Parts: sequence; C-alpha cells; structure tokens
Amino acid sequence: MLYALPGIGGDSRMYLAPWTSLPELHPLNWMPYQGERTIPEVAQSMVRTYGIQDGDTLIGTSLGGMVALEITRLRKIRQLFLIASAFEPGEISRHLAFLHPLARIFPWRRFQRGASRIPAKSPQMFAANDPLFVQTMCRAVFEWSGRKVADVQIIRLHGKWDPVISRPSYADFWVHGGHRINETHARTCVEFVRRHLLT
Repeated sequence: MLYALPGIGGDSRMYLAPWTSLPELHPLNWMPYQGERTIPEVAQSMVRTYGIQDGDTLIGTSLGGMVALEITRLRKIRQLFLIASAFEPGEISRHLAFLHPLARIFPWRRFQRGASRIPAKSPQMFAANDPLFVQTMCRAVFEWSGRKVADVQIIRLHGKWDPVISRPSYADFWVHGGHRINETHARTCVEFVRRHLLT
C-alpha cells in the first residue's frame, strides 16, 4: 500500500488529483485526536488507526514526513518520500522556532471559525482539524529528537524557497517552489514519485 500523510492543519485533500493517479494511493487524515503529545505518539496512533504494515510505502509532507520517519521505527517501511519536511528540528525555520511558544496562547478556535468561512481548500482543511492537535503539534515538532534512518530508502523532495523548512544540505529533487510544493507543483512532484516508486 502507498499511504500519504498530510501536513499540520491539512488532511487527505492535500492529495487530490493528480496525486490520486498514483497506484494504490491512500491519502490519510489525521487520526481522531486522543491527547497525543509527541511525534512518536502520533506515529503509533496513525499505524494503529490505518493498519500500516511492513512493506508499505509512505509519502509524508511537512509534519506528515516527520511522523512518517517515526513510523519507520514501528514498521519495516519499503520506501519513504519526504516532501517539504525535516529530519530534525534544526531544519525548521528559526523564525518559527522563536515563535512556537506562542502556540499555547494563540486563539486557535477563533482562527478556525474565521477560516471556515473562506471557501478555498487550505482554510477549509485547517478549520476541520482538531485545534488541540494543531496547538500540541506546533510544540511537538521542536521537542522531537529527529530521526535519521538507514534501513529504509528515503527520497527527499524540497522547495528551493521553502520558508518553513530551511533549505537542507541535500535533496533528491529540488522544486522551484516554497513549502506547499505538494499542491503548487503537484504534477511535477507526482511524476517524480511515479518514476522512483519501487515496483
């Protein structure tokens, strides 16, 4: 199976067409929030909720990529496509690192109510997320120990001008875009993934 994990504030709608043209793609929503406080806890809940098995392939965007890296500790994942994501907290923008303590006092529910009135896809996805999950994950990414995995093939796609995840030391595929390349450059990303999927 090929599972695609969304970014924070996102859901399965991050992987609409042309993503759905990939064979056996299962775009995932975040699991119902049960008080998970760390990236490894979220990984455990996603494995349990969706039945992710040894031999599956993962696509993870932003937070979804970090969770996918943790899933490789729980399952023998065949291949991982890491899109606009990080191996460790040090790759996250310093500006966000400075601001993340404010997540505790930010009025998430009020902000989501406003977002729900905007008909575009991104605000609608954000409005549909559990605000406690979003708030908790804004802190959790900076408390994460990071994960550098040797026993899974990791293929990294990254935007050259990503303001959220700082430009890493390497990527397998550089995209002329920012943080949301899975949406803004969906066709380019999908074709790259299709060419490199293990059969």
